[in-house]
Amino acid sequence: MTQPDLSETSASTSFPKTIWQTYRTRDLPPAAKLCIRSWRQKNPGWGVEFRDDAEIERFVREHLGAAAGEIFQSLPLGAMKADLWRYAVMHKHGGVYADLDTICRHPAEDWCTAPKGLLVGVENTTGVHFCQWAFAARPRHPVLERVIDLVLARAASGIDPQRPHYVHYHTGPAVWSDAIRSYLGLVTCSDAPGRAANTPLARDIFLDVDLWREADIVLLPETAFNGGLVDHLSASARWRDHAG
Repeated sequence: MTQPDLSETSASTSFPKTIWQTYRTRDLPPAAKLCIRSWRQKNPGWGVEFRDDAEIERFVREHLGAAAGEIFQSLPLGAMKADLWRYAVMHKHGGVYADLDTICRHPAEDWCTAPKGLLVGVENTTGVHFCQWAFAARPRHPVLERVIDLVLARAASGIDPQRPHYVHYHTGPAVWSDAIRSYLGLVTCSDAPGRAANTPLARDIFLDVDLWREADIVLLPETAFNGGLVDHLSASARWRDHAG
């Protein structure tokens, strides 16, 4: 099994030159401003679009409809609302999505060159999920449609905050990874409360290039969005209590 050589791809970006980010208000912690600055400085030819909570709710209602807007409003955590918005805004506009607590280490122009419609990395923690704190996509990629459908369906079935990893399951890396597996025709845990025993890990899918070679997707290793192309500080949960 061989890994893809992105140096053989087109030299021009295949994704819209827009970077999308969000936070609950426009009153950003100093650390967040530094993170945004890294995206602007590394990507001078790209637009960096920021949206606050009121704006992302309005967008979800406009793009996905009133029923989805009601589900959005019912989500118990702001992070879950941000998850749904990222899928919706990337579905409509494409480009690069990056969590506000990420630092751009290499220009997006350098890594958004794949002649495919979606570029995703393996999450750095356990290799179970695909990373959704930073990814690139063309508008209306099928994975984005699938993940939106899954998020809405799971929310409509009810959200139990006492359930372990319920955020992951409903809006985060677990549902995102299920959408990718579904797109690739692989087993998912969409109808189960946890990861099914025969559900392939994100790392295993990445290593088995034959599973995705012909699909409209490029997969990258754990290092891509954890100190390689992008640093993820995992700081947003702490900013409210430790401003600056």
